[in-house]
Amino acid sequence: TVVLSLVRAVPAIANVSVVVVLFWLIFGILGVQLFAGTAYRCALDGALGRAACERAGGAWVKYARSYDDIFEAMLTLFEVSTLENWPTIMHAGVDATGVGEAPRRDAARHNALFYVAFILIGAFVIVNLFVGVVIDNFFQIRAEQNGSALLDEAQRRWVASQQLMTRLQLSITPARPAARLRGWAHDVVTHAAFAPAVFALIIANVLLM
Repeated sequence: TVVLSLVRAVPAIANVSVVVVLFWLIFGILGVQLFAGTAYRCALDGALGRAACERAGGAWVKYARSYDDIFEAMLTLFEVSTLENWPTIMHAGVDATGVGEAPRRDAARHNALFYVAFILIGAFVIVNLFVGVVIDNFFQIRAEQNGSALLDEAQRRWVASQQLMTRLQLSITPARPAARLRGWAHDVVTHAAFAPAVFALIIANVLLM
């Protein structure tokens, strides 16, 4: 049933994938606007800008996942959505100062909101969409197998009530004897304190042995 639900969920998963790609595309375009060209630093001295670094004979190198174009932005967002190495990518965005400028620690703390929003929506909501599609198909297949898919709402309620009744366990309470002595014994053993009292006597007996 699980495998069948996965197979039958493929069309719905494809629809959700289109929504995911569009969602990533929006954040990818925003990422390009915010972070393009900022994930670089000087290989000689991280405090040098690009011009000073090249004059000193150093190389201006990329040190983290970047958003230089929309394709690289989509790959970066995919890595962030897997929650793999996302703090390093976020710190690069928070340290970004500008194109051709050396990164500075916590230079743009507000950039962290971009990653918080993407993780909340991309890593949690989107994943739950995929899981929801599979679970919905699983329950639909199970309903078809046990025949409930062919029932209307009133019939489903009747079947549910019948199943509930079969699970009920009736308890029979014996009537109180009419005789005085038996009635008194009945009252004692059915009292709520009788079981705890017997348990306490057993514990006392064990301790005194």
